[in-house]
Amino acid sequence: MNTTCLQAFFGLACSSNSYQQHKMKLLRLLFLPVLFFFSNNSFGQLEITNSKTENHIHQKGTQVFLQPPNGFETAANFLGFQNQLTGSSIMVIQMTGPYEEVIKGFTPENMKTKGMTLLGREAVKINQQEGQLLWVKQFSPTHGYDFQKYTLVLKLGPKSTLIINGNFPELQKEAMAESIRKCVLSAFIEKSLPVNPFASVDFTIDLSNSVFKPSTKTMSGGLLLEGPNNEMMIVVKSIRAITTPDKKGASINVLKTINTITYVDLVDSKEIIQDGATGYQITANVLERGEKKKAIQAVLFGENYYYVFLVILPAQNKPLVSDFERILASFKRK
Repeated sequence: MNTTCLQAFFGLACSSNSYQQHKMKLLRLLFLPVLFFFSNNSFGQLEITNSKTENHIHQKGTQVFLQPPNGFETAANFLGFQNQLTGSSIMVIQMTGPYEEVIKGFTPENMKTKGMTLLGREAVKINQQEGQLLWVKQFSPTHGYDFQKYTLVLKLGPKSTLIINGNFPELQKEAMAESIRKCVLSAFIEKSLPVNPFASVDFTIDLSNSVFKPSTKTMSGGLLLEGPNNEMMIVVKSIRAITTPDKKGASINVLKTINTITYVDLVDSKEIIQDGATGYQITANVLERGEKKKAIQAVLFGENYYYVFLVILPAQNKPLVSDFERILASFKRK
């Protein structure tokens, strides 16, 4: 299962304005000038030296500190910041994977297949760590209009890469673009801090008796789990209201929206209740790169959000399905 595409799907959901049920403390209202030192070498690379200031906010479970723009609050349901008034967001993903491999996915051709247009790119070096700053345009079917984003891809180590996505509606470009760019480039990395993906999510699951283990890959706002034969399971919270009373149909539509697979037909479904939330668990036949596979998915619905549990299997695998259900049964919101 292509986790980059899954991240893109669930990441877009996090740009929604439907956060009214969450109360978050206000950050400082004054946006002080970002303490950057800029220089351009003979190759046109942007070199930045950042110092951690009292205005930098730690991104839980990562080694990353960022200075938010004026009007942004710490996001309740993903790593980063959000501005509810403008529908803008800044999302942080610290992942285990070589920078050289990650950056290969950001070619104009690859991005076009995901509905993104590369408007520009710039080589950067932040505190001697190499990277690239991408300027991207993408249409959001969820919102019905175009977003622009600044995406920083930064090499943290031989097998560690940082991705920061600063998203804003294209109509807000004049007001938001420069402040979001400054925020993305304000990154300060404190390498002595441990990386703990469980610290950045608002739920717990029990993996003590599971063959699924935390993956070396990560996703913002959720967890990636890896099975004994590289099966990938995701548990993620999506910030989007589902108002239809047909929760079964809504669950199928969630599966259909994932662009790494093609939905074929429904095999089985059942209502579920976990941690006081109602939902549906479905089994469906799907195609992944033309191969027939089984998708096991559970969706738990909240007021303006939902949790998704998903694993794609080569064939019906009763032990892994039972393991999936044990993990689902252990789910609790913090």
